[in-house]
Amino acid sequence: MSVEANKQVVRRFIEEMLTQQDLEVAADLFTEDFIDHDADDPDGRLSGVDGARAEVAVFHTAFPDMRVTAHELIAEGDRVALRGELAGTNTGPLFGMPATGKAARVPAWQIYRLRDGKIAEAWLNIDRLSLLQQLGVIPMPEPAVM
Repeated sequence: MSVEANKQVVRRFIEEMLTQQDLEVAADLFTEDFIDHDADDPDGRLSGVDGARAEVAVFHTAFPDMRVTAHELIAEGDRVALRGELAGTNTGPLFGMPATGKAARVPAWQIYRLRDGKIAEAWLNIDRLSLLQQLGVIPMPEPAVM
């Protein structure tokens, strides 16, 4: 696949699966042996198509109005890198925490490895500290006095 075709797969993931919340497209976007790498699990875990659906559903439950904006997609070979932003209002539980009703907007970076037109691996890094601060779970630091 060309780098432009790989970028188009990632765009579909962002637009259709994340933002439009169409979990059925996962079979078109992820390999059966998809591995999800995350900041809390850098070695990755075998997620497959169902794991990709479940991971995204967690965020849809927590942020039903979630929007994902891709500021940049950079591709080379079988890799696509995203610099983007997640935004939404926390009206559902998130990782065992009750909903706060607060809005959050956090930067996100993700690298995808594609194989045969599907996402085979993904490495996600979102600013979790900022997310938890914006949701009021962790207090914001006092501004520095100069």
